[in-house]
Amino acid sequence: MIRTIANLLGLFAFCVLTSATADETRTPDSPSDVAEPTYLLRYQFQPGQKLRYQTLQVATMDAAREDQRKSDRSEVEQRRLFTIEKIDDSGVAHIAMQFEFVRMQLQANGGQPVVFRSDMKAEEIPKMFQMTADRLRGSAARYQVLSTGLPNPAPEVIVRTGGSSADKNDAGSFLMPLAEQPVAVGDTWTDSQFVSVRVTEKIDRKIEILRSFRLESVTDDIATIKFFTSIVSPVHTPAIRAQLIQSTPKGTLMFDIKRGMMLEKQLKFDQTVINGAGENTVVSSYGSYTETLLEDQNSGQPEAAAAEAAPSEAAPAGDESASKAAAKDSSPTTN
Repeated sequence: MIRTIANLLGLFAFCVLTSATADETRTPDSPSDVAEPTYLLRYQFQPGQKLRYQTLQVATMDAAREDQRKSDRSEVEQRRLFTIEKIDDSGVAHIAMQFEFVRMQLQANGGQPVVFRSDMKAEEIPKMFQMTADRLRGSAARYQVLSTGLPNPAPEVIVRTGGSSADKNDAGSFLMPLAEQPVAVGDTWTDSQFVSVRVTEKIDRKIEILRSFRLESVTDDIATIKFFTSIVSPVHTPAIRAQLIQSTPKGTLMFDIKRGMMLEKQLKFDQTVINGAGENTVVSSYGSYTETLLEDQNSGQPEAAAAEAAPSEAAPAGDESASKAAAKDSSPTTN
């Protein structure tokens, strides 16, 4: 027994000595000491540039209490055109966003889906989507963003039709923020945003969400970025936690470093909250969000850059995404 322990201690000492010797003889030219390449991630907007993105969001929300159950499944498909109107002297991009096409579908408890399309005539729009259709109509939303994707900290006041000014907090909401400094594979960066939740029928509250990013890999100038979220503000109410499920996704981003544009986003969420819709209830929500840059198959350039096409007369424009508008019109509850 004593001999066995002595042998093990001797072996341990030998391993430590060998490791120390290896460290002493390692040269600066050893592969492990070679500096990792770093990458400056920046959006490279150009005046007059047009970027067209196709998005699809699918979400299911279930709420159950004892033998009662309510299940809503929604789909939101949208095609958006972003036009870079100008780059000002401070390098801020002024961007207008137009919805070219929107399709929404809501299915409650496995019943017949109710469908809305932006090319419907006014009398064809289902009643439950009329408020959403009204929100989508109007002048194009405008954003002022830095090359990092963050909102302009000192935005120009933009007056929209109807006299309302642009909210600088939405300015970077459609772009994922990039790292301020050059990053190597494995490096991380964070950004905070605020989400509004309903506390009572007349009271809303802002919740801080931390968005975390990690540069996973770079291949042929295409960066793969992992993305996840966490709640910073203290939240003790299950009903509020249930509202935050879709605001706390995780996923993957594909960014073209050379061209300075986001190619794809793939986000997912899947959570369950106990008592999320009242005492003795269970609320579960799961789904996905995919956004893809539409490119001309022949030129390899963004589709809108190859052929400028104005949105159809029936296509709505608005200052918030269709998926957000749809979420305001319906949410599962148990009676």
